[in-house]
Amino acid sequence: MNKKIFVGNTCTRYKLFKKGKSWVAMGVTTLSISLGLGMLMVNPSVRADTSSTANSVTSSAANSVTSSAANSVTSSAANSVTSSAANSVTSSAANSVTSSAANSATSSAVNSATSSAANSATSISAAKAGVSNVKLATDNLSSSTDTTGVVVTSSFNNGDTFSGGGGVIALNTSIEKSATISNGTKLTFTISNPKSINWDNIQLNGGTNYGSLAYDKTSGTITYTFSTDISNAGINFIINLHTAAVDTSKNIITASLNNTSVAITGGTSYNTKANAGGSGGSGYDNQRLIIGNGSYGYIGINDNYVGYINGKNYYLPDMQSMNFNVVVDPGFYTNSQNDKIGRTITLSISGTGASLQADNIYITEKGGFPNTSKSYVPLSSVGWTTTQIDDQTVKISIPDNMDIGWYVLGIVATTPGLNSQYILTDQYESDYITTAQKSESVKYLV
Repeated sequence: MNKKIFVGNTCTRYKLFKKGKSWVAMGVTTLSISLGLGMLMVNPSVRADTSSTANSVTSSAANSVTSSAANSVTSSAANSVTSSAANSVTSSAANSVTSSAANSATSSAVNSATSSAANSATSISAAKAGVSNVKLATDNLSSSTDTTGVVVTSSFNNGDTFSGGGGVIALNTSIEKSATISNGTKLTFTISNPKSINWDNIQLNGGTNYGSLAYDKTSGTITYTFSTDISNAGINFIINLHTAAVDTSKNIITASLNNTSVAITGGTSYNTKANAGGSGGSGYDNQRLIIGNGSYGYIGINDNYVGYINGKNYYLPDMQSMNFNVVVDPGFYTNSQNDKIGRTITLSISGTGASLQADNIYITEKGGFPNTSKSYVPLSSVGWTTTQIDDQTVKISIPDNMDIGWYVLGIVATTPGLNSQYILTDQYESDYITTAQKSESVKYLV
């Protein structure tokens, strides 16, 4: 507060008054003093409040809060000064400014900080959600299952007709050594017209050590679910479907591994008829022997089969051998045609240095459909006998009147030549089949 004092000039006056009988003149000097009070100028340090509040807000909230707090303090301080000055100029003005500014700044800062924090949190959450969605989309794009080494071959030709409910569609599945399968992976076959299949007669032959089969008539799906991780294994199994005695046409079979398409070699389109007389027979074209590669999923023989690669079947060279399997009478023709006498199977291997010995031919513990055997056993275990014809050829004799449907032979041939071609040939004869049925493996390489 500033005080200014203004001092006036002295002034002498003369006054007459009577003393007794005489008049006396007396001089009276007066000093005129003017005390001027200058305007009391109270300058509350609004800047100090602004600075302090701004600093306080800045340290406790975002930068955006500072601007809001400063504006609020300035406005509130000005109003408070005006109001207070109208009544009295005291230190309460400063207090009012400080309190009002602080309260306003605090309120504004808290609100602004809360809003800013909420908005920031929302933005971060949205950003995280965006990243999550992008990752999910990327995962979906890259989630296609690798079907390398999964080979499915059907037993019929496109357009075949199965009649009278006696048709068998065999889906021969090979999980080659190049395949990597995870526990829980699903191999699914879908039938476009479920009415064409007898859903009471679907069977799994082999593969029971690695998974299980389930099927759903409503959706027309047959699903094999792997129950273990598989790598470098070499597995074969067959899923057999029996056709229904109904009139249908252009039924389609498709395959997928965890919803990723798997190509089917052989027929994928077939017809069915209610009455007998179709072209597809029972699905095995009257053949008594179906030859294949690998151990067919049974234990008991050395299995070094790698798989079908670029049109050729490969084996690992470490054992210098090849293993094959032969499914015996999968269509049960020997029963239906009374083919029970004089039955023989002749096996022969050809190629550089190749040999096949009777002791290296095995058979499953039992036959029947489905074949629930776990391992191979010697031929003598089921009464089958052998004759060594030469170093590459063995003849097997089957007991008369024995049911042989769905026995499986396991064959290990010696094949020493690396990068060499070898061919296994099988031949079936009997008193009923007078002209030998022959088949052979495709060209296999070591």
